[in-house]
Amino acid sequence: MTTIPKCKYIDVITDAGEECDDEVGCVFLNSVCRKRKDIQVRVFCTNPKGKARLISMIGEVSENFELYDFTEENFVQRDLANIVYHGPLPLLIQIGPVMPQYLEMCGKYADSSSFMYLLLGELGKTLNSNKSAKGVADLFFAKARQSRCVHTRGGDGAPNFTVSDLASIASPDSPLVDHVLKIGFRNTMGRAGAFAGKFVAHLVSAFDGGANYQTCKRIADQLGIESHPETWDELACCGEDEHTRRRSIMRIVDSYIADLCKAPGIGLVINEDGTTNSIRGVSHLQIRNGYAYILDTMNQAFGFPIDFFASQTPDGKWDTRWEFSPEHDGVFNSTYSEFKDEDIHTQVLASYENWKKLMKENPDTPTTPAYDVVAIRLGIEWVCSALTNSGYRFRSGWFTELKSTDKHAELLLHDTVKSDGIERILTAPLPSA
Repeated sequence: MTTIPKCKYIDVITDAGEECDDEVGCVFLNSVCRKRKDIQVRVFCTNPKGKARLISMIGEVSENFELYDFTEENFVQRDLANIVYHGPLPLLIQIGPVMPQYLEMCGKYADSSSFMYLLLGELGKTLNSNKSAKGVADLFFAKARQSRCVHTRGGDGAPNFTVSDLASIASPDSPLVDHVLKIGFRNTMGRAGAFAGKFVAHLVSAFDGGANYQTCKRIADQLGIESHPETWDELACCGEDEHTRRRSIMRIVDSYIADLCKAPGIGLVINEDGTTNSIRGVSHLQIRNGYAYILDTMNQAFGFPIDFFASQTPDGKWDTRWEFSPEHDGVFNSTYSEFKDEDIHTQVLASYENWKKLMKENPDTPTTPAYDVVAIRLGIEWVCSALTNSGYRFRSGWFTELKSTDKHAELLLHDTVKSDGIERILTAPLPSA
């Protein structure tokens, strides 16, 4: 009979193949497995492209890290019957949605043995567990011995990827860095469509919960770029060219806001006092100043054209123009500006090259938020019995070290709270030391 007194078992459900944070989370987990042979990991890919994508990103797969397609044959609990086991219960981490057709399969997994469960995102409120995906998440919450969800507070509680952190976990020939930079460019420069205005207006708004605004602000601050649209009424202080440029920015901003207001019932409503019906309660001025800041700083930093570009198609799929590959050709067209389409497309391509160059030259510049990596990291700490109820701190070296070090500024603090029978890990950023 085999004795493994302190082994830690982790299963991960991921939809790798669509974005980049699943991929980085799994590469990070594989890098941990190389150092920690007492951790046994199985990753289950719900996306048919996921397994191949992860293999290409990971490179050398650790012997205690296994990749599987998400099928009834593969997704079963480990057989620990012949093992004298004194470690924590196996942990299931879900960082991707699971559709209803897998409900019975997941039920068999949940009924076969005791386990712990960690869900990325508030139960029923994010992509991983709302609408069609809610049934499986509800099942795991009900069946697990202990369940927790990770609430990253709309991105405000998730650190951002940097090239230096990515390089620390990726093999030299891995396409991981370039892949994240491509997705980061789309997420930073691309905007949510204006149709459901009251649900998306806050993303570009100048406040702590404006995910698009905050990402651009972190980038601009790192690169030393300043912008103050709130002072632009004082146009006499700038030259004629800058005056024309600012007017172009505000024309794009006001055109976007007008489109945010068009759809009855789900559109943005701006009241006479400047308040709005935004789900995050942002004002007209916050939307205006925030989007102007985004357009201004991204144009200054990378030469990105001053215009609106959607990151998704009207049916909710990622716009393949942002792939920048021969298999996904397409032209970036002018939305609100007066540029000719061929000029706009050339500017987008040039700014993408500038983006990659500057991000690699400034490897500590933050890019897109690392949502899924937060859940992976917290899961490791939980199963390794290092997750305390409050006060545990991450640092920017968390990709390479399992324990905090004093070398880097603190990035993340979490507290575990319980309400409505659900235990939540609330994450929030801390100011730099």
